[in-house]
Amino acid sequence: MVDAVMALDEAFMHETGADEGQVYDDDAAYDYMHDKMMAKFAEQKMYMLRLVEDYMDYNERYLESLGLIDWA
Repeated sequence: MVDAVMALDEAFMHETGADEGQVYDDDAAYDYMHDKMMAKFAEQKMYMLRLVEDYMDYNERYLESLGLIDWA
């Protein structure tokens, strides 16, 4: 599931241009990943809200620790 959510985050960034310098909309990213994870892991649907949220929180803390987030 972690590999899947990471791949979806990468796909979202590519589709929205965030991997090319466009703004990363974390609300839109959450919706994108959550919807696709619920479809992919239908039997674990009730856990996807927490999994995607925890993934995004961890990723934000990691990027912030490296100084890679611009809060402008």
